Amino acid sequence: MKVGCVESQFVLEIRFFLTDNAICFKMVDSSFLLSEFSITIVPLPLGRKIEELDTMNNGSEKGERVVIHEDLWVQKGALIRNRLLARLGKGEVLFARKCSVREIETTAARDFLEENHILGYSRARYKYGLFNGDKMVAVATFSASRPMMRDHGLVESFEWVRYASLGSLRIIGGMGKLLSLFARCIKPQEVMSYADAEWSEGGAYLSLGFEIAGKTTPVGFYVDKISYERFPMKKLLKDKKYRNQELDEDSAVLLFNSGNFKFIRTFSFL
Repeated sequence: MKVGCVESQFVLEIRFFLTDNAICFKMVDSSFLLSEFSITIVPLPLGRKIEELDTMNNGSEKGERVVIHEDLWVQKGALIRNRLLARLGKGEVLFARKCSVREIETTAARDFLEENHILGYSRARYKYGLFNGDKMVAVATFSASRPMMRDHGLVESFEWVRYASLGSLRIIGGMGKLLSLFARCIKPQEVMSYADAEWSEGGAYLSLGFEIAGKTTPVGFYVDKISYERFPMKKLLKDKKYRNQELDEDSAVLLFNSGNFKFIRTFSFL
């Protein structure tokens, strides 16, 4: 992270970003403590293991922790900056009650999510857009139903696959309005979703009536040392387009994320 007293370019860029946006912080070891927001931003350099974070920061983090991997900062820095601005109340604010919501085509959902979600687009059955006038300002996508065995029996479960708002825009009530339309139209017995553990503990889901149902195991990636491109371990093993990809310890770094929190909400339509 540091050589002597010199911060890496990665850390300096985060420092400049916070300073330029008048976000007050205190450096605690290698992290940025934002007391006003009860958030600690933890830069994770390429090659540093996620499990080292507690040791790096000596348990000094307060409130929620946001982990920023160096490869994602290089590859998707603008998107991460926008997400931080929205999270810290530095972007524009829009109330969902001023917006309309409707189903959208796959192309529109894909284009929007590739620009505004850190994981991009993923295949989904149902796609909805939130509109302020003619402008689409948020997108939510949901899977087709899957039978799941629960304590009370077999249920038809749907996954909330993606949600993203435009740029640094914070939409008050946006997630709820999109979920409500999906529930009215599809009448699901259950909806499950995942919150990235490196960004939040899923408070938005709890406010929408979801309950926490566990935490997934960390996912492994190989990251090219030159291009910073990520290659999921599972895809390297299973996906044909990755089979000829040559990655070794000289050209790539193996890293693991923090996993996801899983949330479930049960619906009753009588």
